[in-house]
Amino acid sequence: MKYFRFSVVLFLMMAWMAPQSIYAAGNWNPDGVPGHETHHQWLVHVAEQYAPAELATQVKNDMDKHHQLMTQWKQTPDFKQTHQKCHKKRQEVCRKIDAIKKEQAQGKLSAREAHEKIRYLFRSHLRSKRHLAIANLQEAVKHNDRQTIIKALKQIDHHIQKSNTHLTEKLNKAKG
Repeated sequence: MKYFRFSVVLFLMMAWMAPQSIYAAGNWNPDGVPGHETHHQWLVHVAEQYAPAELATQVKNDMDKHHQLMTQWKQTPDFKQTHQKCHKKRQEVCRKIDAIKKEQAQGKLSAREAHEKIRYLFRSHLRSKRHLAIANLQEAVKHNDRQTIIKALKQIDHHIQKSNTHLTEKLNKAKG
C-alpha cells in the first residue's frame, strides 16, 4: 500500500511538472524575450478573428514592420550600448534583491518588509499605455466584446506605429 501511494504521488508530481516545462520551452525565442513570438501570434489571431479586414491587415503589417526594424536596430552599436546598460542595471537590481533576501534570512526584515523593499525597486516599471491597451484587449476577448476589442486593437496599432517611427528615427540617426 505504501508503494502504491508513493507511486500515485510521484505520478501526480510528474503530471503537474511536465506541462509547465513544456510551456516554458515552447515560449522561448532567440531574442531573449520569452513568449514574444507567442504574443505576436495571439495578437494577429485576435485581429483576424474580431477586427475588420482592413484593421487586421494594418495590425499585421505594422507588427511585421516593427519586427523588421527591431532586427535592423539590434545590429547597430547604439543597441549594443543600450543592451549593456540594461544588463548592468539588471545586475545591480539582482544584487539589491539578494541583499534584501539576506537581511530577511538574518531576521532583520519581516517577509512583508522585504516584499515592500523589492516592490519599491520596480516602482519605475509601471504599466504603460501600451500594456494597459493589451490588458484591455485580453479582458475584452474574455468577455467576447467586439467593440472593445476593436478599440483596443486600434490603440495597440497606434502604439506600434509610434514605436516604428521611433525606431526609424533611431536607425536614421545611427546611419547618418
